[in-house]
Amino acid sequence: MVVFDFSPPVLIAWESDTATSPSPVLWFVLVDSISGVDWSTFTLIVGHDTLTSSSPGVSTVGDTIFVDLASAGIALVTGTNTMVIRIGDSPDYCEPNYLDTTLVVYGLFGLPTVELISPPDNSIISCDGGNIWFVLHDSDGIIYDSAGLVIGDTLRFVWGDRPPQLSLRGDTIIFNAPGMFSHGDVLRVRPIGCDSFFNWLPPITWIFIVDLLPPDARFIQPDTTMPVYDSLAIIRVAITDEPAGVNDDSIAVEIVTPRRAWFLTPDSTGVTFAASTLSVDPFEVNRRFTWRPELDSVLLYYHENETIYVFLRTCDNALVCGNNCTMDTFSFFTLDDDTLPPYVILPHVEPHLGETISITIPAFDSSGVDSTCTYVIVDGETLRVSVVSSGDSFLVVLPGLVIPPLGETLRITLHICDRDLDFMRESDRSETTYTLTIISTPGEGPDVRFLMPNNGDLTSCRYGPILLLVTDPDGVDTASLVLSDSYEVVWSGDTAFIYPYQPWNDGDTIGISVVQVRDVWGNPGATDSVWFVVDISPPAIELISPNEGIIDSGEVAQISISDSLSGISEAVVIAGDTIVTLYAGINHLPLGGLPRIRDTLWLRVKACDNALYCGRNCAETTFYFIPRFETSCDVFPIPITPNGDGRNDVLYFVYPGMLDEPATAIILTPDGNLVRKLFLKPTVPTHGNFWDGKYEDGTPVPTGIYIYMIFINNELICKGTIVVAR
Repeated sequence: MVVFDFSPPVLIAWESDTATSPSPVLWFVLVDSISGVDWSTFTLIVGHDTLTSSSPGVSTVGDTIFVDLASAGIALVTGTNTMVIRIGDSPDYCEPNYLDTTLVVYGLFGLPTVELISPPDNSIISCDGGNIWFVLHDSDGIIYDSAGLVIGDTLRFVWGDRPPQLSLRGDTIIFNAPGMFSHGDVLRVRPIGCDSFFNWLPPITWIFIVDLLPPDARFIQPDTTMPVYDSLAIIRVAITDEPAGVNDDSIAVEIVTPRRAWFLTPDSTGVTFAASTLSVDPFEVNRRFTWRPELDSVLLYYHENETIYVFLRTCDNALVCGNNCTMDTFSFFTLDDDTLPPYVILPHVEPHLGETISITIPAFDSSGVDSTCTYVIVDGETLRVSVVSSGDSFLVVLPGLVIPPLGETLRITLHICDRDLDFMRESDRSETTYTLTIISTPGEGPDVRFLMPNNGDLTSCRYGPILLLVTDPDGVDTASLVLSDSYEVVWSGDTAFIYPYQPWNDGDTIGISVVQVRDVWGNPGATDSVWFVVDISPPAIELISPNEGIIDSGEVAQISISDSLSGISEAVVIAGDTIVTLYAGINHLPLGGLPRIRDTLWLRVKACDNALYCGRNCAETTFYFIPRFETSCDVFPIPITPNGDGRNDVLYFVYPGMLDEPATAIILTPDGNLVRKLFLKPTVPTHGNFWDGKYEDGTPVPTGIYIYMIFINNELICKGTIVVAR
């Protein structure tokens, strides 16, 4: 097998293109992956000197050759030094392949150097004037009238001009121009100056970013506009800063309640700062201790009906002129989580004469029912009751009661209180009384109550149902129910679901009453009635002005929102990601500044009414407007490629006045034969008005050049050429 090698060695890397001393040690990495490097062929020409692999100071280690210019007796010059490397590879046959390349080393010795004192390079500073300190060094001395700096490409400040922004303190040059820079500015600063032999400082650029604003704090939780009912609600604040970032060590939060103030930092128990969010968890701050009266001034709890103040101090990481710091104040308020006494449902009791009965009364209260202060008074006698928890409610069980003789009344007064004793405050407790009257009668029929709709409601349910609650402790004879009109009735437990045989119409006033219903013993029950209005039509949305289509700048849309029955509950207009609230009546909406999709402003208007039960009736419509703009003669794309691939398949026409005026486009062959005649309607570019590369009969035209002309009222206004390619 024969392997051919036609490539010379490759220079992979070398010392540097700059030298800080006249006689450095240079190194060069050379490889040849096929036949290898022949190091004996190495020559290096430096100025008028030539070195070989056998010259003093030249050595090879692996694929790297080192050249010690001091041992070779060679010194570089300040400025540009040109070197030529020549070396061949080691083929078995024929002549070697030679690398012959030229390198340039820039001698930096003998030139001035610069030391940046403050601020550090690539740092973020809080100085609106820069406040940049640096020192020029050179053994031959510095001409300080040449010293200064250049900001960007245009602002040049030289000490020789004695600008007020520059000052010289010993050998330190100070630049400070208060008010020159703004928040977010990126300063590219290049120091300048020369030594006593007029050797100029080599180019160097420092970059500083100006940050003049303190961190931004946004209170997330709790909602400062809403009452707080949680005595251990977590506080969360979003803290951000650009570009310097938030200094975590600067964060300090003070939480003030009427009892004391808590001073906390991210290192405190229960406090975290992560993902730009400061969280204070009172439960953890309290080290999970529960409240006791003796710890009231020690633990962080929010009592009811208090205002809690949060003071937050934060700083950023900007340098030199001090961190940018701020103190933000937030507050939220707490309310009593239970201000109402227990609510009870008094049972309907139909006792038999002389019977001893126990009565169970359902009671509801978010704080619970306290049996120690719940009792009944029967005929002046106070009796204890038992309270039993049942899911999310409570059952108050009265002791056995003897039903009085026929026609007499047994009056029971229930005194009931809740267990709302937050922070051991007796005044937090709520109590009330209910009276239950039991009359010994031959018998009472079912109790009847319409649950929904309520009287005067506006319902969006076209097909019902009407809910009728019919209860009787002895049971209801459902077949005995007679209504004032004919309806379909479906029973579910003690509730009748009533449906019309024909759907109700918009605006109908429906009245229904219970004519008769009996219990299983035949006792007639009470009657009830209800009336309501059917509202199944959504609000009316009307664009009063301007008309859809092309509009002039500064137009204000007048949009009418109305609903004749239940009124408007919500109305908005949506343009892109912008949402504007509308109101009942005529709304005036400036169209300028709203986001567009290409050249068109789309307004999506949605409005809902206040109808109940089956959801609000909502309407939605879209209006479009095209702000007027100037157009000139143009066709695009050129060329068109009508091959059906969805790219450049059609040619669009643009002509002056196309937003308002129709036109006629004629397409001709170069020798004047008619290819297609098109009628162009007023529109915007790319909204219609195109040619699909076909004759009148629909067959594709051949590739080539065509002529188009556009006429308005038989007047030629545009003419040009079209290229069709396939």
